[in-house]
Amino acid sequence: MLHIILFILKIIGIVLLCILGFLLLVILCALFVPVRYRIKVCREEGEGKPPFTAYVKITWLLHLVNILVRYPGEVIVRVRIFLITLFRVPKKDKGTKSARPEREKHRKTERKGKDQQEEQEVEVQKEDKEELKVIEQQENRVAQEEQTPQDQSENQVEQKIEDIRDNRENEVFGESGATEERQETAGNVQTVNCEKKVSEKITTITDDFNPFEMGTLEDEQQKSSTEQETEDEGNASESGKFSLPGKIRKLIEKIKDFIDKIKHTVHKIKALFENIQYTIRNFCDKIKSALDNIQYYREVMESDSFKQSMELCKGELGYVFRKLKPDKFEADLNVGMEDPATMGQILAVYGMLYPLIGRYVRLVADFESESTYIEGKLDIRGRIRTFTFLRVLIRVYMNKDIRKLIKLLKKEAV
Repeated sequence: MLHIILFILKIIGIVLLCILGFLLLVILCALFVPVRYRIKVCREEGEGKPPFTAYVKITWLLHLVNILVRYPGEVIVRVRIFLITLFRVPKKDKGTKSARPEREKHRKTERKGKDQQEEQEVEVQKEDKEELKVIEQQENRVAQEEQTPQDQSENQVEQKIEDIRDNRENEVFGESGATEERQETAGNVQTVNCEKKVSEKITTITDDFNPFEMGTLEDEQQKSSTEQETEDEGNASESGKFSLPGKIRKLIEKIKDFIDKIKHTVHKIKALFENIQYTIRNFCDKIKSALDNIQYYREVMESDSFKQSMELCKGELGYVFRKLKPDKFEADLNVGMEDPATMGQILAVYGMLYPLIGRYVRLVADFESESTYIEGKLDIRGRIRTFTFLRVLIRVYMNKDIRKLIKLLKKEAV
């Protein structure tokens, strides 16, 4: 029993070791196996030729990952992984040779179908014409047979129309007479009602009238007039007595209102000046904080940690550019200009850069050309490893000066 358990554990351990070994192999390949690239560009002058042709190829791990981009007049992009095409633009037709006879058969069947459709259409048109002729003949016969009954029906229709008109006229005249009679009766009723109302008013006035009460009414009117006169005199005397204090009170109220308005305006002006003072103070505080920040970051940039970290970054960037530099760079150019002076200026620039690019770029000048042109070929080859970027990131992150600089930039306590 123990032997079996140990055997199972042995198998599990071997499987786990294989998985770990495979993962380690994948990681090492991703870090150390380079991504190779090749770029070719060609340009030739002439009629019917594209402006340039480009060829870009990227491979990794013995062409297991292959990316191809071509531009010979039409862009072609292809991506392969383990010899399986995952992406392609434009899509390629599968089995072009086997598809040709199928296309021909399809075309023949389409032609036959079109011919059959045309024949059917011609037959249908003939049948339609014959049917139309038969229908026209039948319509002519029916019209000839129905000429007399049509005349009789027209006379009957005219008589009916005349009868209808006579009936309508009679109805109209009858309605007009009835309306006149109605208007006359309504007028008589209104006059009778008016007479009744007038008679009722007269009776009420005569009933209420009493000649013995006239004297008392006159006496009451005289008393009311005398009372009104006395009240007016009393009011006049009172107004004469209290006229000056009323005016003084009005003046005092107006002065109080004026003083309140002045106070309100003074409060407004004071609030306005306070707001202006507050905004100026905030603006000054912002300027002061900005100046303080500028002074702080200036001191940080002048510190030793900043200088050392910049030197480290420069060295690492130089290392990256050296590793990314192409292994092969060749350019053969033929240049021609209409003006020889411009051609001489180009050669002067090429001469100044010759110590740097003389081994890689070859330039042939054409002073006798009648038009400007540029022809040539460009070939670039190189490789890139992910380990170079990983190495730079580790060295930059683990440096003490850069960590200190990050804390200073964040204004954290050092």
